[in-house]
Amino acid sequence: MLLTLPYSCPKESTVDVYSGETVVASYPATKGINTFLAPGIVAGAVRIEVLSSCGESLVSASSTVDVVADTDGICSFNYQVLGATA
Repeated sequence: MLLTLPYSCPKESTVDVYSGETVVASYPATKGINTFLAPGIVAGAVRIEVLSSCGESLVSASSTVDVVADTDGICSFNYQVLGATA
């Protein structure tokens, strides 16, 4: 996963990655390009949320294309999250 933050985040901000309503990964947020893995993603919507140290949502975005299971037994875990808004 790749996330670019054009501003400095408050100290101890985190990026939470949701698969459906479940947090599957949480990483420290830093200014610039953030990259990380998000294991545990299942079929359905993906969402990211940048949270302040007190849990306030600073910005979030939802997938424009859901993760879908392939009927041949192969699952595609490629997803897109665009247009983060405060």
